[in-house]
Amino acid sequence: MTELQQQRVGTWVFGSALLLFYGTVYFFSPEVIPDFKYRMLGVISGLLVGLLSFLITGDIVVTVDATLSGGAKGGIKAAGGFGVGLLVVWWWSTGLTPYKSESQVREALQQAIASNGAQAVDVNKVTAVAVSRQVQELATKLADSDPAKYQSLKLLRAGKTIPVETFSTAVSTVQESAPQANVRGLSALFSEGIGPFKLGMQFTTVNQLLPQPYGVSNWHDLPVASEYKHADVHYFWLPLSNLRQMSAFYDALTPFHACWGGESYATFLFSEGKLSRISTRLYPDCSQRVDLLRQFADKYAIRPFDPNSPLAFQVTLPATTVAGYISRDAASLEIFANESPQLEPTDWPPSN
Repeated sequence: MTELQQQRVGTWVFGSALLLFYGTVYFFSPEVIPDFKYRMLGVISGLLVGLLSFLITGDIVVTVDATLSGGAKGGIKAAGGFGVGLLVVWWWSTGLTPYKSESQVREALQQAIASNGAQAVDVNKVTAVAVSRQVQELATKLADSDPAKYQSLKLLRAGKTIPVETFSTAVSTVQESAPQANVRGLSALFSEGIGPFKLGMQFTTVNQLLPQPYGVSNWHDLPVASEYKHADVHYFWLPLSNLRQMSAFYDALTPFHACWGGESYATFLFSEGKLSRISTRLYPDCSQRVDLLRQFADKYAIRPFDPNSPLAFQVTLPATTVAGYISRDAASLEIFANESPQLEPTDWPPSN
């Protein structure tokens, strides 16, 4: 077999392999590909295209300049094939391909959320998050690529308006890493609750600790947090000014002392009769509420802090979560048990 015939055979072989490769990717690969597979596809694609170009370039060289030596021809072939192969690998790395890597879609989703893709709204005086169509579409793609890993992203595609807690749970799965924070400092104050109020306490015990106990002693007489349709959550609340004399509670929330009066209050939520969440809520009469939430984040080196997102920050400790929420009319610091009930899209909007 002559050299020309060998090149033709090689061209057919690698051309068919390249066609089969792209056909397989087109018909059988998901739209979002795990990062390591995406990189492998780029390398294999570059290798096949490079080898095919090597053979085609050889034909061109022989036809155009047959006087070149074999060594020179070989050098031109190698340079041509290698260059085209690198170009294809680079093309895969740019994200211009019809397929996207997991990290590319995750980054796009983060950017979509940051670019007003999720905005705080009020539904029956309860903070919710309105999610844009772009965020829903990206969340759907990422959830379909790895249903186990991104299960919570299904919550973002379930509806345009979702509870803020549902939003924070979903967003935490697309963060590159947990926010940096002074975890030791946070744990010292919030690993069990706030001050004398420990998550897991019976509601009667919490009530007895209050300077002015809530006027209800029976569990069923407590107000019901009706937005939790699949969990029996009750609550009571009292103004922050009433808790000033509780030094352990007051001192733990030093950054918020400027709001320690007026409309701002603390809510204690209970599940199965036990304290599951403490919510410190700062209201419009305190114009510094967002700045104070930022001061809290700065005090404990919490990064990032996003004042334009309903979820300003979130740090997960071994047993509890510390989160800051921002809505149109309020800012709140939430300390809750990691296994506490969370709102589902099917629980939204609340009926009350």
